[in-house]
Amino acid sequence: MAVDLRGYFKPGEIKRWEEIYGRDPERRKFRKLINGRSVVVSIIGYRRVGKSVFAYAYGEVESLNPIPLKVHSGWDADKVFDKLNKKIESIYGSKTEGWNVGGGVSLGISGSASKSTSTTKAPDIDEVCKEKCYIILDEVQRLKSEDLREVVNDFYKRFESTATIVLTGSSVYKIRNLGIARKIDWFTLYPFDEMKAREFIEKGFKQNGMLLDADDISTIYHGVGGTPGLIIDVAKLVILRNYDIEDAVEHVYEDFVSGDGESIIQDLDEIINQHPTVDKKRFVEFLLDRRTNEFDRNERELLEDLKIFGVVKGGIVDDPCLRRILSKWGGVE
Repeated sequence: MAVDLRGYFKPGEIKRWEEIYGRDPERRKFRKLINGRSVVVSIIGYRRVGKSVFAYAYGEVESLNPIPLKVHSGWDADKVFDKLNKKIESIYGSKTEGWNVGGGVSLGISGSASKSTSTTKAPDIDEVCKEKCYIILDEVQRLKSEDLREVVNDFYKRFESTATIVLTGSSVYKIRNLGIARKIDWFTLYPFDEMKAREFIEKGFKQNGMLLDADDISTIYHGVGGTPGLIIDVAKLVILRNYDIEDAVEHVYEDFVSGDGESIIQDLDEIINQHPTVDKKRFVEFLLDRRTNEFDRNERELLEDLKIFGVVKGGIVDDPCLRRILSKWGGVE
């Protein structure tokens, strides 16, 4: 029995690009956004869709030497910068060898950092971002709005011409309503459509020594949809713990509904609270019935917010797992 999953199903948030399936179109779009000198960009999407994995792997494949930092509850702006400096020290600091920072240490594509044979002080964030740097702040919804605002404003002030700061998180309105004058660009990561999800399931299981037939693939897709994290959770149970596929799907879906699914519903509540005139049940019924052409102006505005959040793409919700979550949220089960 395998001790861990391989290939596309490899666990964790730190992956190489070749270990990610089906995100090349998103990579091209993200590169265009970054190369347009987006200083702060927010990757938005619901939980388990792969925001953190995408942000890091993109930085690796584009030779940006990413600095990832996961935000924890209770942190303030000062803690964020303190932890970033410690993260940089862990990357560049060493008891036996230092880094020559006089020539310009850079985590970016044009850096000229060189190792020295003597012990020197590891660079801090100001030294690292003199030229180019790519910093990922993960789970930024855990920061209070005023602390997130301070962090973003500070990045603009200190590194406007040299840094790219990627914010990942699920709170659309916390980021949108920061009240800063500078622009934060949006990049939404969606679940796989059915065809790509089926390919992901088939190829991922094959990389781990299992050949699935069409019925097995259908069982997984119709159970957990095209959300990569949920598909990988099914694979863990089937491959590593010898679950039957139907039992694994049921187990993962039930855990999702009671855990991350509830968090998604809370996020949806936060979004619709900004649209107090919209009748939630009517909105969800029309959305799932593909009757969005009948939406009024307020409902269309809510629809646009759900597109940013990543549960709706092109006005349609085909993903079977998301349809069930939306049905529960709207009370139309």
